[in-house]
Amino acid sequence: MNPKELIVKIKEYADIADASYALLHYIEENDEPESWFDEKLNLKNLLIKS
Repeated sequence: MNPKELIVKIKEYADIADASYALLHYIEENDEPESWFDEKLNLKNLLIKS
């Protein structure tokens, strides 16, 4: 892998991480006690343990 390909790959991973954190931030700010995420994925416990 040449340096240019490596830079492109790192940028792609950074974009993925940014999108993931944005989604978690959205979920945290719009958290409702009976939301689908809380019921189905038990997201509150996952976020507290992290």
